[in-house]
Amino acid sequence: VLAELARLNAKYEARHGFRFVVFVDRRPKAEILEVLRARLPNPTDEERETALGELVAIAEDRWCSR
Repeated sequence: VLAELARLNAKYEARHGFRFVVFVDRRPKAEILEVLRARLPNPTDEERETALGELVAIAEDRWCSR
């Protein structure tokens, strides 16, 4: 799973021009792998919006965990 995540992360970054961002929230790596596979073919504009939403979710989680 880790090798596949690394491979697909590199492919994602090459395709979209930025790193894959997802709010993990204790989800297993295999589940994150499926999210990455599903999002990889998306248009870059859509992925940019999704990534921004994921960053907000991460920030909100950290803020509320204080």
